[in-house]
Amino acid sequence: MGKKYDTVIIGAGIIGCCIAYEMSKKGYRTLNIDFQPAAGAGSTGNSYGNVRFYYSTHDGVAMAYESAWYWHNWDRYIGIKNPRGMAKFHNTGSVFIKNKVIDWGNIKTNFDKVGVKYEEWNLDTLQKKIPNGDFHSFYPPQTA
Repeated sequence: MGKKYDTVIIGAGIIGCCIAYEMSKKGYRTLNIDFQPAAGAGSTGNSYGNVRFYYSTHDGVAMAYESAWYWHNWDRYIGIKNPRGMAKFHNTGSVFIKNKVIDWGNIKTNFDKVGVKYEEWNLDTLQKKIPNGDFHSFYPPQTA
């Protein structure tokens, strides 16, 4: 092998790659390793590029909300102007469906503390805003 690295990062998804990028800007030589066949091929790729703020901890919500700046100003963050254009971030918002697994009360408390803007919709509003949605419950049935 013969190559030397200052750090080895376990994971090559969005978090691992961002850590490597930030460290490389400071002059560190990094190596990302992952069991997936390519960078971003695991849970990062399965998230379909979703930028969300609904996490179960205050720190998770705060970090995601503060990090949104980077997505809105991507070319400024990475310091590159591509004459063919950069991949674009489209701020479309998101819909979080309350369910039996996620503690919405906790997330809402964290949203309020951090300052995340949100609206709560009833089923009628949801169906008006997303008329082609199927909003039946797909939650796994309870087993005895």
